Amino acid sequence: TAALGTASTVSGFINMYTGPTWVNEGDLTLSGGASLLLGNINDTTSGATTTLTNRGTLNLNSSNGTPIDGQGTYWNSPKLTNIVNNEGTLNLNVSGTHSISSSSSGSLTAFNNSGTVNVKAGTLTLNVGCSSGIKDTGTYNVDANATLAFGGGGRTFDTNSDIAGTGTLS
Repeated sequence: TAALGTASTVSGFINMYTGPTWVNEGDLTLSGGASLLLGNINDTTSGATTTLTNRGTLNLNSSNGTPIDGQGTYWNSPKLTNIVNNEGTLNLNVSGTHSISSSSSGSLTAFNNSGTVNVKAGTLTLNVGCSSGIKDTGTYNVDANATLAFGGGGRTFDTNSDIAGTGTLS
């Protein structure tokens, strides 16, 4: 397990290579064109899993359209399993269209939310569902002039989950 426990701002790419569990326990801000890339496009390990668990605050201030991206493998190699667990706070703070998804060769398989997702500006599309057997127990807050979209994958909301705000849900 690799952990981040302090405030950091990143304006480039962070490649979270296959295998470990990455844990954010601090304040991580993605700015400029930054992106978190889970997995390794050159890895041919069958069944490998990379997990990003956010227990702190993850600020998506990046102009990158896919600020969290599951990387797979090329050339018909085995696909990887990449999972994002949000147990803290995830904020989309910039305008434009942004997605948490897989690249064309990728394999982000789940976005599990037991924390808080704040869509303060722009559009956030979750193009993946929850892990098998996991219910979404978190909170989604969508500000006015912002949009939260569920674009793919299965998602079951627990009775304790909440979607609130004056923004758009699609």
